[in-house]
Amino acid sequence: MGGGSCPGRSAYPDGCPCRVQTPRRVTAWLDATGDIASAAAHVRVHPNTLRHRLRRVRELFGLDLNDPEVRLAAWLELRVAQR
Repeated sequence: MGGGSCPGRSAYPDGCPCRVQTPRRVTAWLDATGDIASAAAHVRVHPNTLRHRLRRVRELFGLDLNDPEVRLAAWLELRVAQR
């Protein structure tokens, strides 16, 4: 779940750090049951940064994060991927 259009992408040999950070941020938001302020504090970003990342995830992957079943599936996939 990385950002495909990150302006800092070319500065990193392994690609954009968003590829690592975005899944962590989405997982934090899911763990916080949608509480932006709590999730943002947990991953140490501004709440607007987290909102932007969630919006990008919705756009890039077509996920309806308002749907509880989609949130559950995303949470499970992210947890398995992090192991």
